[in-house]
Amino acid sequence: MVKLPQHVIDICKAKDVAQDFMPYTGRYLEGVPTVFDERVPTMAVDDCGRLYVNPNWLSQWSPEQNGYVLLHEMLHNLLDHAARREAFLPNPTQEQLETWNEAADLCIQQILEPWDKHRPGESVNLKDFMARVPGIQRGMSTEKYYGILWAHKQKPKGPTPPPPPGGGSPPPRGGFPGCPGNGQGDEQDDQSPGQGSGQSGDEQDDTANGLPKPKAPNIPQQNGNGGPKQDDEQGNKQDKPKGKQQHKSSGSASDGIPQDYELPKDLGSVGANLARLQEVLQAMEDDPQLTTRGSGMGTVKQAISRKFVRVPDPFEELKAIVGRATAAPTGLPERTFRRMNRRQEHDDLPIAGEIKLFPECVIVVDTSGSMGNPQVSGRVAKAMAAIAHGVRRLQQPRVICWDDGLQNDRTISSIKEFKWEGGGGTSMAAAVEMADRKYRPDAIVLVTDCGTDWPDKPTRSRLIVAMVAKDCPPPKWAKTVDLTREAPAHVG
Repeated sequence: MVKLPQHVIDICKAKDVAQDFMPYTGRYLEGVPTVFDERVPTMAVDDCGRLYVNPNWLSQWSPEQNGYVLLHEMLHNLLDHAARREAFLPNPTQEQLETWNEAADLCIQQILEPWDKHRPGESVNLKDFMARVPGIQRGMSTEKYYGILWAHKQKPKGPTPPPPPGGGSPPPRGGFPGCPGNGQGDEQDDQSPGQGSGQSGDEQDDTANGLPKPKAPNIPQQNGNGGPKQDDEQGNKQDKPKGKQQHKSSGSASDGIPQDYELPKDLGSVGANLARLQEVLQAMEDDPQLTTRGSGMGTVKQAISRKFVRVPDPFEELKAIVGRATAAPTGLPERTFRRMNRRQEHDDLPIAGEIKLFPECVIVVDTSGSMGNPQVSGRVAKAMAAIAHGVRRLQQPRVICWDDGLQNDRTISSIKEFKWEGGGGTSMAAAVEMADRKYRPDAIVLVTDCGTDWPDKPTRSRLIVAMVAKDCPPPKWAKTVDLTREAPAHVG
């Protein structure tokens, strides 16, 4: 009978513990490819969902601690932190990458808070950040945390703080023990407020989880560039250069930057990862307890859903609807005897000529006092831009400003010519009826907060309501675009 290596047994125990903590990750963890490599700080995950483990560290922690760290790394992938960083920070510096990792770790720590007693004491801690960074609050997204942390780092620094008891310099926060540059080592623990008394890392207990602090395995000493040190002829330590400087990272799943220990990215690995994510989402779908955003797994469910279910931007929807309403009949020919055919000879029988029909659109803007609300006026500006793009084929669309009566009625060649005129009461029923009766357009686009009455019967023209507030619902026969339904923000 073949006996499995101890590190294989340890990672299997860690996966079992992780499944006990979060049952819906069970199928995901079972299918994750695992690579053992001593170059990995502790554990890491790449943006293809593959797991990398340093076998020397597994025996230093309990199964519960290993399970916690395993879930932490996997959540970077479940929350799609790599792709979000690429969209949020296209060309980041090393310091920006470290700040992004801190922000992502803050979100993950809150999701894993029910099992916080198993969290390694040196890792990112929300309470610690709340105590020293103004503006940090519970329940923010990674992007929000990043903005606050980065602004805080750019502020002028005050007087240099005194060295901690026992000498040395305060270790920076972030990552897990063993990550290059996190100040863990054997000299001093990363102490949270109210913890520790200046004892060395080998003497002090890990008060966060009640377990003795693991001793560092015998791994090569790291230099500032992430490469090992070697002795020169006199026995002095010399830096051995090794590529560009590496930052603290949980692998490319957290920031999208591949590490030197990661396998090449390929379509098969990407597809397999997406299939595992779909399995997680399917396992969560029927559980009503996971629909609440405040719950940890509810947050994970929302984040995974964003990868597979696209929620349309309402302003893009408005642009498309207006475009279809005004572009469909553009340039369609109509035969008529009122216009002479260009092939008509004077002595021939009449031949029908052709005219081209161009659509007409009237834009009615509610300029009542209630539309001056800052939040509403911001939506109005975006709605006008979307409408302008939708009617771009029209040479000069007509814009009507109306509150309790007509304020302005003219054609414009550019949306920049639009001027807000009005500020009185609200009577959009009269505005729509007047536009329909007087101009008989193909479409009427009404931008309103819906604090108005409506026509008693459907208009001849197609009525498109750009709803910037929900005071009074439009009639069912009108096409309504709810602009208060903002595109969902990222969670986690």
